[in-house]
Amino acid sequence: MKKILLTITFVAGLMIKTQAQQSANLLKDINSQENTNTKFDPKSFVPVGNTTFFVAFDIETGRELWKTDGTSEGTVLVKDINVGTSGSEPQNLTAGNGVVYFTATTPENGRELWVSDGTSGGTVMIVDISPGTKNSNPANLIFVQNRLYFSAANDTNGTELWSYSEQTKTAAILKDIRSGNVGSQPQNLIRNFNGNGIFFVANDGINGTELWRSNGTTSGTVIVDNLASGSNGTTFNDLVIAGNVLYLSIKHPGGDFLYKLASNDTQIHYLHYTNKNYDVSNLTAVGNTLYFSARNTYSYDKELFKCTGTEESITLVKDIRVGSSGSNPSNLIKINNILYFTADNGTNGIELWKSDGTADGTTLVKDIFEGTSNGNITQLTNVNNVLFFTANNGTHGVELWKSNGTTNGTVLVKDIATGTGSSSPALLTNSNGVLYFVIGNTPNNIGLWKSDGTETGTILVKNHNNSTLNSLPTNFVKVNNTWYFTANDGVNGIELWKTDGTEAGTQMVKDINGSSNSSPSGFIVLNNTIYFRANDEINGTELWKTDGTEAGTQMVKDINPNSANSSPNYFTVYNNQLYFSANDGTNGVELWKTDGTEAATLMVKDLISGPSSSSPNSFINFNGELIFSAASTIWKSNGTAEGTVQIMQGTLPNLGSLMLINNNSLMFTGTSAVYGAELWSLDLSTVLPIHSLILNAKKHNSAINLNWKTTGEKDVLSYELQRASADGKFVTLVSINAKNINSAEYQWTDNEPVTGNNYYRIKTTDIDGKTSYLSAVVNVYFGFLASNHTVYPNPVTNGYITVNNPNLNGLQNVALIDLTGKVLQNEILNFISGKATLTNVNYGFNSLIINKY
Repeated sequence: MKKILLTITFVAGLMIKTQAQQSANLLKDINSQENTNTKFDPKSFVPVGNTTFFVAFDIETGRELWKTDGTSEGTVLVKDINVGTSGSEPQNLTAGNGVVYFTATTPENGRELWVSDGTSGGTVMIVDISPGTKNSNPANLIFVQNRLYFSAANDTNGTELWSYSEQTKTAAILKDIRSGNVGSQPQNLIRNFNGNGIFFVANDGINGTELWRSNGTTSGTVIVDNLASGSNGTTFNDLVIAGNVLYLSIKHPGGDFLYKLASNDTQIHYLHYTNKNYDVSNLTAVGNTLYFSARNTYSYDKELFKCTGTEESITLVKDIRVGSSGSNPSNLIKINNILYFTADNGTNGIELWKSDGTADGTTLVKDIFEGTSNGNITQLTNVNNVLFFTANNGTHGVELWKSNGTTNGTVLVKDIATGTGSSSPALLTNSNGVLYFVIGNTPNNIGLWKSDGTETGTILVKNHNNSTLNSLPTNFVKVNNTWYFTANDGVNGIELWKTDGTEAGTQMVKDINGSSNSSPSGFIVLNNTIYFRANDEINGTELWKTDGTEAGTQMVKDINPNSANSSPNYFTVYNNQLYFSANDGTNGVELWKTDGTEAATLMVKDLISGPSSSSPNSFINFNGELIFSAASTIWKSNGTAEGTVQIMQGTLPNLGSLMLINNNSLMFTGTSAVYGAELWSLDLSTVLPIHSLILNAKKHNSAINLNWKTTGEKDVLSYELQRASADGKFVTLVSINAKNINSAEYQWTDNEPVTGNNYYRIKTTDIDGKTSYLSAVVNVYFGFLASNHTVYPNPVTNGYITVNNPNLNGLQNVALIDLTGKVLQNEILNFISGKATLTNVNYGFNSLIINKY
């Protein structure tokens, strides 16, 4: 029975998996049982600085975003975006300035645009273009001069051209090229001549599919030329720039023909060759020269041609295979102004060739599989001006090769699957001068590899095997000189393990779930204690802690009693305590904290009263306070219920992850009824240093008594009590100096309230002149409406609310106002038996104004 072993070595106290398999030192064979269902399967490699991002599969997370620095310990999961085993299936990885852009799928937002700086916290969704669970399916990503261009879809515009600016951190549709929800379907995006914009192909519904250009502005996104009259459009295959000329391969009934657009021209021109070029393909730029393969006539196969921008410059480089068969040049690539490609001269089979653009300089590099057999040469890749590729010489199977352009310098790099077997390296990628590739079909060698072009420097970076189950150690965290992780020994399931770098010191800490997997995850260290979530089968998924001993590994608290799950998540350390979200089964998912004891594991505040969940997440420690998002808005907390208050006015549905920008602003995505899904910011410097302000108002005879209580006052100048009537316009009644003490109370009596509704709010001003409205708007009615109304559902769902007041019948004027008193919506409703429904409510509000119509 073949098996994969967990291989760990230690250098200077750090744990790493050995890079060279041939020198592997077994630390401990945690799992030696067979299985056929695990496959790391890395793909989509993209270098960003000294890091290479890629997509890979793990049994605990599914297919997610990974990164590597070329070492085993540096080959890690970036973030489990779609938490659990399903995976977010990242696609379209594209390098930006120090970040990677990609698309990913989550149950909450569908497939949308994401960005990562290589950290879990820095891996966030940029914008939910198609709000909710619908997919916007961003595609055709290309990064040009601090701007990401891409295509994406929403219900209003269909699939159109979008861009994301790294400078302004905003994503927006560039132009609604095809009005309506069909979309222009942009594709074939490439950089323009100057690198300050793009060319692309789109269908505006009038001219059909044609060539367009964009400089990143709406006015600068225009059609270049209408080649086909009417709405039939043109079929584009390849777009390649060589020098100051854009070459286009365009499909016609007779085959694919060559066209050009010069940088100083506004029209696309057909490049006619004397003997005609049919089925033009493999367009490749070498300096100012375009190389391509094409037929001379319908009856001949393809040969190698070149062009420098004019019809007269189109020439046959060399008739490599004389006669009508053709050599069919393929896999064209430029290295040091030399073109490398594969071709068949009729004698040596399909082998490696090179050309300097002349007939004499177009030669066979090496007959790798000697005789008429094909060398099966593929995946030509330039790494530091050395050509890497895969080939089969008939002796070693399909393996990794390299070439410097000479026969003697074209050699096998390493026979990974020794003998005639093939390791079949795939996905060859140049990342900062290092070649990465994947092997997926050779036992004991499956996984991510890298090579410096030498046999000893061609090594396995991370080993996963699809024919044997290894222990899949993940979630590493270090405390003092011990590493903790999760692993599966094939007997106890996925449990908590530790190692000090010796076999004897590599052991399971505790079998938390005796009959299945406890699946410990979310590790975070506080005071040399590791906190995590795990499922012991009896109490469900709850909060656990460990000091590294079996006895010291215990559940902190059964937050959701019995076998139900509290599913603690988003662990963060603040003020020497652990904060997290959890569901106790009564209050929904709310904010919790713990000092590690059961008695001090408490809910901080039920932000949405009752069983509904506020779902706190995106915790940020800012200036001694905990900032987070919950209930579609932003909050701050000092760890007390009174000190946990909303700091953003109103709500934004689909509120995305919070990002701290310039140490004083939050950046996040959200959806509003007016602007749709956009990027938003909140200036934290305007958030006043006051933890809470509660305003109360009560009718007393012909007056209204008002009082407000504050906690945590600091650097506050004054409070203005303001009142509005039915017109919604607030005026200041009185200004009172602040006391600036931890707990303060203020009182004032309005002896001249208006008839009808009286709306009150507090305007707070700090010593720097910054103002805010921290209290909710309260209402006291003088007149014929005897009791307060109720509103449901609360919070708003499905875009409607029902207003209930048994004293109301007939037509009433109903207005919604926000924290600042701004009128958000004003409607005439017909109350029947005390009830009426208000529709198109797609935002948060704080109060209702109701007056007789």
